[in-house]
Amino acid sequence: MDIEEVILSSGQWGGLAGDSLGLGPAPGSGPGPGVETGPPGPAGLVDAGPGPDGPGAVYGRGRPLVLLHGLTFDRAMWRPTLSQLPPGHPALALDLPGHGESPPLPSGDHGVDSVVEAVHEAVVAAGLDQPVMVGHSLAGVFVTAYAARHPAAGVVNVDQPLRVDDFARFAQSIAPRLRGEDFGETWGMLQARMRTENVGTTARELLRSGDTVSQQTVLSYWAELLDLRVADLVKRTDVMLAEIRERRLPYVAVFGDPVDTSERTWLVDRLPAAEVVEWPVGHHFPHVTEPARFAALLAGLLAARS
Repeated sequence: MDIEEVILSSGQWGGLAGDSLGLGPAPGSGPGPGVETGPPGPAGLVDAGPGPDGPGAVYGRGRPLVLLHGLTFDRAMWRPTLSQLPPGHPALALDLPGHGESPPLPSGDHGVDSVVEAVHEAVVAAGLDQPVMVGHSLAGVFVTAYAARHPAAGVVNVDQPLRVDDFARFAQSIAPRLRGEDFGETWGMLQARMRTENVGTTARELLRSGDTVSQQTVLSYWAELLDLRVADLVKRTDVMLAEIRERRLPYVAVFGDPVDTSERTWLVDRLPAAEVVEWPVGHHFPHVTEPARFAALLAGLLAARS
């Protein structure tokens, strides 16, 4: 199925740009080339009426999905997954603030609290109720924080370890280089860890936005990582996971490499019901190169939570 056939609408939700499957048109948005902006859409979607929010009404009856990309990328990475999702489940793939077609937040603050609230505004504007939150890389932190604070039906974290202490110490050790004239070289070193060269030509094109990196954007998103005490970052993570455990939310962590035993133990100690999935694809983007497999994973979680 052609990707454009399954994107029913695209535009702005609560100030953030996105692609959607099974939603009404975003408020104020107009149809783009080849983009359907209303029902009937794919089989299994129904017009549920305009709802209290007018445009942005949910047409699909199933459990909704919200998908967030990682730092320096954009929502395009989710289009292969959107094309594989079962009908009837509304899905919204957003550009994070300062990425793709979404402007930076007016405050310039892109810390966890600010980004999570911006995403929540978009979720409310789209009329979504208790979505399954899906986040890649840094957005794995955002969707975890979202589910700890707002109504959600589950979390899928793609290739983002949450054990922050060692990485925070490393990031803080290179902070002067990130903030100075050596940013390009230093960020290139970090990008090399993603092994984007292993994803193939087609997937690489979807990830092209990551090739153009703004120092200002990176520093605004990493400000807390670089400035907060490591102990405070650890405590914040523990509080988030404790809340998810208290809410008994399903939590799936998908990794593109074998998971270190200590990392697995650390997560399961905090979330005993967490499912840790290893797909040894040899890069940071298992959802991009395995979209059918990833969509099947989401479909299973959606079915369990519907």
